[in-house]
Amino acid sequence: MKPRILSLLILIGGILAIISFSSSIRSLLKKDDLFIQKEEKLEELKNKNWQLEQTLKEVQSKEFIEKEAREKLGMGKNGEIVVILSESKNQKIKKSKNQKELENWKKWYNLFFY
Repeated sequence: MKPRILSLLILIGGILAIISFSSSIRSLLKKDDLFIQKEEKLEELKNKNWQLEQTLKEVQSKEFIEKEAREKLGMGKNGEIVVILSESKNQKIKKSKNQKELENWKKWYNLFFY
């Protein structure tokens, strides 16, 4: 009878050990998947950071600052003549740009007569 009880206890202990090991393995696999996801997210963030650094370099460049000053502030270099159109003419020109491309003579006509 004792050998039967001993073998039964060993069997139960083995089953419990197998359940414990399988649970641990499942947990490790989940952590491995999480690790891979975090690595992918890190790569994505590194790429975004690189793009932002490139944009920052571009925005800080002399050419970009000059372009923005010309386009948004209506400034120009020494000796240049800056032409500022009235708001209504600007809007009409923008509307015509959104439409099909007009011939040059029509653009000039629209600029001065509308």
